[in-house]
Amino acid sequence: MFAYVLEGAVVSQLEGEKPVIYSKGQSWYESPKKPHVVSKNVSNTAPARLLVFLLSQEGEALVLPMKSPDSTK
Repeated sequence: MFAYVLEGAVVSQLEGEKPVIYSKGQSWYESPKKPHVVSKNVSNTAPARLLVFLLSQEGEALVLPMKSPDSTK
């Protein structure tokens, strides 16, 4: 996934990594199948807009639910 912040700021955190804040004009890449643990607007009042490119094989799910640490769920 490639993302570019058009407006505002967002915080993104991948499993096993520290959260990172991206502001207007910044971009980043996230490797496939790396679970997000946080992905949200930094502000409670100001909007945030992203331009995102997701690349996948035809028919492949773009979003996969995370598995619960308790494998019975």
